[in-house]
Amino acid sequence: MGIEKWEKLQYYVAERIQKWDPEARPTKASGGSTELGDVQNQMFMVECKQREVKHPKIDVDVYAKNKALLPIDTDKIPILALENEEEKRFIALSADDFFDIVDNFFETLEDMQRRLDNYESSEGE
Repeated sequence: MGIEKWEKLQYYVAERIQKWDPEARPTKASGGSTELGDVQNQMFMVECKQREVKHPKIDVDVYAKNKALLPIDTDKIPILALENEEEKRFIALSADDFFDIVDNFFETLEDMQRRLDNYESSEGE
């Protein structure tokens, strides 16, 4: 028996997240498990939806349900991973979460540049 299309999407997402979180993996017994989401990892609550349509829709109710399931003390960001009939893949997340990710990225870059500048200036003394 081959792997189902929806499983391929879960493995794809897990493999991509493994670049940042080596322990990322598809959820065991997805849908029938105590684990939240379809891909276990440290950063995101991932719900995967594979649809046999050209234009898959973002199900806001599924997104809201997943967000509500997250523990209050978590930093995980809920995302929807979508795949259409042509196996084109998309990630959907709230605008606030997207901008927070980008802001944090640039803040980290700026901090690294400041540290490098400080290090280089202290080396020249």
